[in-house]
Amino acid sequence: MTGGELSSQNQRDQFESLFAQNHRRLFGYILACLHNRQDAEEVFAETVLVLWREFASFRLDAEFMPWASGVAFNQIRKFRRKRFRQTTFGDAVLQMLANDSAALEDELDDRRAALATCLQKLDANRRELVQLFYDTKMPAGSIAAKWECSVHTVYKRLKDVRRRLFECIRRRLATEN
Repeated sequence: MTGGELSSQNQRDQFESLFAQNHRRLFGYILACLHNRQDAEEVFAETVLVLWREFASFRLDAEFMPWASGVAFNQIRKFRRKRFRQTTFGDAVLQMLANDSAALEDELDDRRAALATCLQKLDANRRELVQLFYDTKMPAGSIAAKWECSVHTVYKRLKDVRRRLFECIRRRLATEN
């Protein structure tokens, strides 16, 4: 194996690692700009190809997401020009939407982190309820049968858990700002 092949493999590994950490955020950014899942998937696929082709120019000391979202923004503009021949929005409006999307994604990341912390603070029964209902998608009727209670009680407990989580997240975000 030559040195070039080794650096090529290293480059591929670095790209795969950075992409794996950021692909959901990148897709969310594209979807927020286009508002159509099928269009977003098409632009996402094109964006990934461009990211891979241009990865050699990426500075490893820079953050991946701002670079990737810049590439995605250009792909969105290209897609809109091709699709609509005359974009409904000018580039300035599209840039504003892209900036808003990036800010919302950062806020969502903060909320997800707060939710993870708040979930850990729940007692075991409440955590189990959240896991059963939201993670495994167990119907409330099945949970009620498992816990030998009424469906109404399950929904009442879910309402209580959501309220607790909402308040916990609100407090955590307020102390961080």
